[in-house]
Amino acid sequence: MDRVVRLFVALVPPADVAQGMLQAVQAGLDGGSLTLPAHRLIPPTDLHMTLAFIGDTRAKGVRDVIESVDRACAGFGPFVLRPSALVTIPTPQDGGPPRLLAVLTDAPSALLEIQRRLALRLTTPKRSGRRGRFLPHVTVLRYAHGQSSGDIDLPALVPDWPVREVLLLQSTLNAAGARYTPLHAAPLAT
Repeated sequence: MDRVVRLFVALVPPADVAQGMLQAVQAGLDGGSLTLPAHRLIPPTDLHMTLAFIGDTRAKGVRDVIESVDRACAGFGPFVLRPSALVTIPTPQDGGPPRLLAVLTDAPSALLEIQRRLALRLTTPKRSGRRGRFLPHVTVLRYAHGQSSGDIDLPALVPDWPVREVLLLQSTLNAAGARYTPLHAAPLAT
């Protein structure tokens, strides 16, 4: 029997950057600039920037997904992401009540092109939702069900993030949340 796995493609920050993201949130909470409803901080080892959510995939198709990730990343060397702001999502332009707090980054051309290629190769309009609209961010906390806050837009004092690989991850859902397992790393090397 061919089992089904839940897949997505992401960038994972180095441990010091992940820790810096969570410290920025904690500093805002401790310093009083952030007043938040009930929420759950994302563990530093689970922080990531989703480039493409693939969803349920038959295990025998994973090899094809890996090939697509490698092709989407071909020709790109390492680049740097610069965290810029700590914001609530959805943003005011997107409408709806904020459901999470995220660190936004800049959007270098390499990031945008890799994401575009991945979306074209691996997602469908049904899976990607807002296909074509990519907001480079890392979710650092989620509000409890039914909770929300006002809009937040603060500077993020977080170190720059060197990106040297793109990861294919498997997401396994359990009672405690999702567990992410790397299945493949596509190195960025020209």
